[in-house]
Amino acid sequence: MRRLLGISLIAIGILIAIVSVGKPLLPSWDFRTGWQAGESHILPIEDVKRIDINVQSAAVYISTAETDQIGLELKKREGSQSTIETIQQGERLIVKVNQSSFNFLGGIIALFSGQFKEELYVTLPHNYSESLYVKSSSGSLAISGLEKLQDLDVDISSGSVTIEDVSVESFRYDGSSGRLTVRDLQAELNDIKISSGKVNLERIAGEIRGKSSSGSVTIDMVSLDAPVKWQGSSGTITLHLPETSSFELTASTSSGSVYSDFPLMVHAQSRRDLKGTVGNGDVPIELRVSSGKINIERNHR
Repeated sequence: MRRLLGISLIAIGILIAIVSVGKPLLPSWDFRTGWQAGESHILPIEDVKRIDINVQSAAVYISTAETDQIGLELKKREGSQSTIETIQQGERLIVKVNQSSFNFLGGIIALFSGQFKEELYVTLPHNYSESLYVKSSSGSLAISGLEKLQDLDVDISSGSVTIEDVSVESFRYDGSSGRLTVRDLQAELNDIKISSGKVNLERIAGEIRGKSSSGSVTIDMVSLDAPVKWQGSSGTITLHLPETSSFELTASTSSGSVYSDFPLMVHAQSRRDLKGTVGNGDVPIELRVSSGKINIERNHR
């Protein structure tokens, strides 16, 4: 055991030395891990009604600016052969990152140096009001500042997703694993599916349809004007509502408990099921989890 630990420490020391010394140590290999400018594109947007962004493992950052064009910039490690590809299909613009083949040892060194992921920066006009679709196999995604979108569709296998200050008619999220954080989202419909991971929805509005397999779910509503429905397999579901909310609640858990701090007119209650109304029961709320807790709390705004 001690011998194995010693060999591991020696190997880590060699990797650190290579990262520190860089290419001069082994000139026949490209071990450089510093960032280079990469490539950038400026594209017209007047005929674009839908933007599709498709990446494998790059981090993606989408924001807005006072411009009438689409800006694309790919930051990558030195020596990387990854490129941006754009395809125009009528009113649809497809943006792809064609990533270079993975160099195993170079990738390990990049991982130790903290510069493993390439980064794609997308800048859209502040008044872009059409559809945006993002698909990623792995990697972080950040979207901010988009107003009056028609559709926002995110499909990600694994990674951390953060969405802030966005208004959209329809928001759809489909994730296998990772973390979803949404702040200040105004949507008519929020359709969220995640297999494994943590969901944190802060200061959102609109109809919510959600499904999760495992992980905690926290939903903080700024207003309650449309139905809320969430079904989970395991984990805690916590719903924060304005104090003046009026709703009809159906909550159930196979193994766990249900709690509400609203003055509920109870129609049926057990340790694991709760049905009742608050106020006039204007908006239906349905929360179900197979194994876990359900909490309905006032947000005291």
